[in-house]
Amino acid sequence: MSSGPADPALPEEEPAVLRGREQVALRPVGPLWNHFVLDPVALPLGKFLADRTPLRPLHLTLLGLLLSLISASLFFTGEYRLVVLGAVVFQLSTLGDAVDGMVARLRPGSGSVLALTADHALDPVRVIINVLALAYGQFSAAPPNPWLLVWAGAFLGVHFMDWTLPHTIAKVRGAYRTMYRPSLGRFDGLLFRLEKQLGRRGLKVAFFSAHEREVAVLLVAPLAGLLGPVLIATTALGGVFYLLRLRFDVALVKRQLLQGTHEYLGDVEHPWEANQPKTVVAADQDD
Repeated sequence: MSSGPADPALPEEEPAVLRGREQVALRPVGPLWNHFVLDPVALPLGKFLADRTPLRPLHLTLLGLLLSLISASLFFTGEYRLVVLGAVVFQLSTLGDAVDGMVARLRPGSGSVLALTADHALDPVRVIINVLALAYGQFSAAPPNPWLLVWAGAFLGVHFMDWTLPHTIAKVRGAYRTMYRPSLGRFDGLLFRLEKQLGRRGLKVAFFSAHEREVAVLLVAPLAGLLGPVLIATTALGGVFYLLRLRFDVALVKRQLLQGTHEYLGDVEHPWEANQPKTVVAADQDD
C-alpha cells in the first residue's frame, strides 16, 4: 500500500525488513515496548517452544491467565515486596500472551478456534483484574485515597477505548461511501509521512499503545511506588494516542476510498497478514 508521496527533504532509507522465520512470527511494525523489549525476548522463546516442545497456543494462553491471577493476588496485598513480585509475574504473563501467537504462526496447525477465542477474550480479563487489584491494594495499604480507584477506572476506560475503533471506523467508512466525499488534506499527508518514517524504524504511528500503558501502570508504578501519578499520566497519554490513532485510521479510510482499494485497516500495520495467501489450516478443536 502506498504511503503517500515521498518528502524530498528527507533522504530515502530502506525500510527494516524481517527475514526468514522472523517474517512469519513478527509484525513489521509495532509499538515501542514490543519493538525494543518484548519481541526480542519473545521471538527466541517462541521459536524454542514451537520447535522443541509440544505446547500449543491455548496452553500458553491459559498459562498467561494463571500467571496474571497470581500477580493480581500479589498486587492485592499492598505490601511493597509482594507488589514488586507481582509486577514481575505480570510481565511473564504478558510474555506468554505474546508467545502464544508466535507459536501458532511458527507451527501451522497448532492453533485452534478455541485458542484464538480464548486469547482475545482473556486479554482484557488479565488487565482489568490486575489494575483493580493493584489500585485496591495501594488504596487499602496507605491512608485511604479514593482517587486511586477513580484514576484506575479512568485508566481502564481509556485503555479499552481501542476496542471501539473497528466499530467507529466502520461507521466512518460508511459515511464517506454514502454521504460525504473523501479528500486528503495537509494533516493527512503529515500523518502518512510520519507513518513512513516510523515504519522504517519498525514502529507504528500510535507507538504508545496497550503494552506501553500496561508496562507503565503494572511495572513502572509498582516499582516506583507512584501509582497515582503514573495512572494520571498514562491515562492522559493514552487518550492522546487514541485520538492520534483514530485520526490516522480516518486518513487511511479516505486514502483507500480515493485509491479504490478495499483492504481492512489492519493491513497497513500488519501487511504480513494481508500478503500471505489465505490458507485454511485444520485446527484441533480439542485443544
